[in-house]
Amino acid sequence: MEKIGLVVDETASLSKELIEKYGMTAVPYVVDRRDGDNLPGKNIFQKIRGAEKKGIKTLPKTSQPPPWIFKNFFEKELKKAKKFFVSP
Repeated sequence: MEKIGLVVDETASLSKELIEKYGMTAVPYVVDRRDGDNLPGKNIFQKIRGAEKKGIKTLPKTSQPPPWIFKNFFEKELKKAKKFFVSP
């Protein structure tokens, strides 16, 4: 049976444990956080709350990864699997 890979992005609402259990590849989303390194929290939502509490008007923003990042992930996945699926 040929191996089938599954490529998802980090916004797919899947836990890290589930992604690892089924051998999925997660493409990271882009976070633009001008003051993000100075904000408390481990994820974007906690950092937004931290920015609001500090009175920072420019909140961290997210964006989809550029096409070349997806290309790199697909090429890496194709080395492991003959076919792969991408989450919508």
